[in-house]
Amino acid sequence: MKPQLLSDLSTTFILALFGFAIGYFFTKLKNQKTDVPSRGAIVKLRGPGGLFRSRFINESEEGWWLEPAIFSADLNPLNIGDLVNGQAETGHGVIRFQSSVRYLDEHGVLVNKPKWTAKRDRREEPRKCYGSQLASLDNESGQLLDLSPLGARVKVASTFKRGAQVRFVIDGTFVNVDGYVLACNEGVARVRFDSRITMPNL
Repeated sequence: MKPQLLSDLSTTFILALFGFAIGYFFTKLKNQKTDVPSRGAIVKLRGPGGLFRSRFINESEEGWWLEPAIFSADLNPLNIGDLVNGQAETGHGVIRFQSSVRYLDEHGVLVNKPKWTAKRDRREEPRKCYGSQLASLDNESGQLLDLSPLGARVKVASTFKRGAQVRFVIDGTFVNVDGYVLACNEGVARVRFDSRITMPNL
């Protein structure tokens, strides 16, 4: 085979590979595009100080603008710089996201545009059941009933208030994550994690 032909084939291959890489990059960007709530949609933000319920106003270059608390009796638990886990309604269903508080006053709250949004609900996540694995909530030992990347159910002796911030730890593993209590009934606490975890091998 002549050297010139080999050179032409190499150039064609490199161009084709480059085109594929560019196409993959833009497809990846498209798939990572964040969903934006519709005006008036209910938005829930959970930060270090607790839960904040609001409504979406609009999206600007600065971020997402939200109304003051839905209920006037609610105290605003947010502070500028707080990292928050959010949930909002969109035309495509409920989304989850992470952001941070950029500005707030009596007229509303501004959070930075989320870098990602996720539509998958925690109840759709793969969940594994356990029989005798120990776990703890705020250093109180209990029995881990089941676990998913976004939450867990733990059998405990104490009663945890709904919305309480807790530290969740699985004995003998790397799992050590902050979360909050969704509900605690009949000695079973349902916990939602502030960030997604990698499932341990138990």
